[in-house]
Amino acid sequence: MLPDDVPSPVDLRNMPDARRWADAAMLARPARHNVFDRIGQELRDLRSTPLSVLELGSGPGFLAERITANLSTFAYTALDFSAAMHVLA
Repeated sequence: MLPDDVPSPVDLRNMPDARRWADAAMLARPARHNVFDRIGQELRDLRSTPLSVLELGSGPGFLAERITANLSTFAYTALDFSAAMHVLA
């Protein structure tokens, strides 16, 4: 039997909640910038053509934005359960 989900005060499917989360996420976790840069570097180092990226739990597109700014030829697919996050992305 699986444990019940931990309740969250934030409903990322709700646009106002999703927007508040997105506005605060990078400020609350500034090290994410380093992680995103590292992921971009790893993708550049692959030197694979064509390059295809699948991001699961893409949220408002922070990682996608960083990667698309630093790579030129690739396919990027962002998948998230929240339509509100896709709108923000």
